[in-house]
Amino acid sequence: KRWPAERYAEVARGLGKIGLQSLINFGPDEEELARAVETESCGTALAARYTITELIALMRRARLFVGGDTGPMHMAAALSIPIVAIFGPTDPARNGPFAAEAIVLRSPESMTNHSRIAAPEAGMLSISAGEVLEASRLLLERTAPAGTHPGVRQPRAQARGARCRSRPRSPARRPRRAPRAFEPADARANRPCLRV
Repeated sequence: KRWPAERYAEVARGLGKIGLQSLINFGPDEEELARAVETESCGTALAARYTITELIALMRRARLFVGGDTGPMHMAAALSIPIVAIFGPTDPARNGPFAAEAIVLRSPESMTNHSRIAAPEAGMLSISAGEVLEASRLLLERTAPAGTHPGVRQPRAQARGARCRSRPRSPARRPRRAPRAFEPADARANRPCLRV
């Protein structure tokens, strides 16, 4: 299920040309691969190991997720981040991503196989960095707020069309309620599960 590191580096360089910094998250025994991507990307990608909480916080600010069938891809889908998913032997109809804004790249040569194989799958190797960059550009254009460059993410309030306030809100206008030890289930449903 691993796409070659040099191709991720090529994608990072391409995204860097439109103003996007790439972050490479890696898991156990993957640091060498991540450092190879970082080195070959000529400074356009940064490799670091993040906790799940840190990864969620970073993804909330992301314009795009590029990667394979991994836990972080499913997190990106849950956070409504546009996804370019690179699939090999696993079946995207079974594994997702199940997000509105996702492009799945999978070769017709790929045979569905859910066993763990160390060598890269031939069908996955037929997916080029150019194809991934083209899918990335398409998603960035499709999801960019009106009147902005596709590589630039606007702050949340501006992206949703909210206007800035000319004066700060007075604390007396909206008193805060004291936290409760117990809240009804419907009140908790609107709160985030993880606070970052």
